[in-house]
Amino acid sequence: MELLVGMALTVGLAMTVSPLVLSSQQAGLRDADRVVMMMQGRVAAARFEKDLRSATAVDCSFHATGPVLQATPGQLVILGRGDEQSECRMIEWEIDGGRLMRRWGPCPPTRPGEYSHSLYADHKTMVAGLSGDACLSYLVDGTMVYGSVPPNSLAYVEGVMLTGSGVDSYGDWKTALWVGSGVGR
Repeated sequence: MELLVGMALTVGLAMTVSPLVLSSQQAGLRDADRVVMMMQGRVAAARFEKDLRSATAVDCSFHATGPVLQATPGQLVILGRGDEQSECRMIEWEIDGGRLMRRWGPCPPTRPGEYSHSLYADHKTMVAGLSGDACLSYLVDGTMVYGSVPPNSLAYVEGVMLTGSGVDSYGDWKTALWVGSGVGR
């Protein structure tokens, strides 16, 4: 009889405690996932800023009035270098279906009419899980532009701002992605 009572108490205690243990494990996993996302955001922000600061049209194989080739709320195409000794590259930052993508490839011999993904040799997802509010905006000749920059104004793009919040499977992130930098500065 004592054995049955002991087993019943043990089973009851296990059923009471197990949801708490599972809940704390899930909270730990959720927090770890969010830390990884925050670190990815920091890496993306640093790379974005470095690309913008080192943007240049020097030694480009086609005529360009400046390093910015295309500037829309979802896509930025610039000219730059991977490092001091490398050749001129075309670099694209794109917000695509909740992902922040970075692509680069060698500068083509002539200026492309469109910036299709086949122009790039390297494609990386820098941040996944962006919500629909993520966008690029531009400082053009002292004025913020929240839409597309017209082709005749691309030479006057002074800075770029990337903003957005993240969404994960547990709900909204508590932090936002916000980075800006001067172009070629």
